Amino acid sequence: MSLEVRPGESVAVLGPSGSGKSTLLAVAALVEPATAGEVRFMGASVAGMSEAQRAARRLRHAGLAFDSEPLLDVLTVAENVDLLLAAAEVPAAERARRREEALAALEVAHLAGRLPHELSAGQRQRVAIARALAKRPTLMVADEPTAHLDSRAAETVALALCGATLGGCAVLFATHDPKVARCATRQVQLADGRVRS
Repeated sequence: MSLEVRPGESVAVLGPSGSGKSTLLAVAALVEPATAGEVRFMGASVAGMSEAQRAARRLRHAGLAFDSEPLLDVLTVAENVDLLLAAAEVPAAERARRREEALAALEVAHLAGRLPHELSAGQRQRVAIARALAKRPTLMVADEPTAHLDSRAAETVALALCGATLGGCAVLFATHDPKVARCATRQVQLADGRVRS
């Protein structure tokens, strides 16, 4: 079965550990190439794209919140967000506005001047999501975005992720939390590497 995530839609992927959720997200975000089937990103097939071409498309159009995309320890929270926006060629004045909005939405604006090692695991997770959403990506992909959070912080993250669809963003995230999954437009189950609606 195929999986399509349309602009303005959020899709929660559920399934047991080892079912392939992280792999599905990595392929969808162009982090890993597909080993079978066809992947289309913004309507175009990515078959035959080089890693450099996938990276350029990912930088321009995707927001990622994966454990493999950590915050840089030598930069403050604000600088971590700015760095990603600068790499995406967002003008300086617009970078400041987006940074402030994203950090406020994830309730971590008060941490803007701190370094990552001064934050809890949950705070780092919310900053990483804010950093990705600040790009205003075409596709937002998050792997277990509420794993280190209490119920209140998890609700904040769920609202921010699903709220991104109002701007036309397509959101794809994996979760074990049924409350977080319920905020999505649609839920799909993954078992043995196969998607089931």
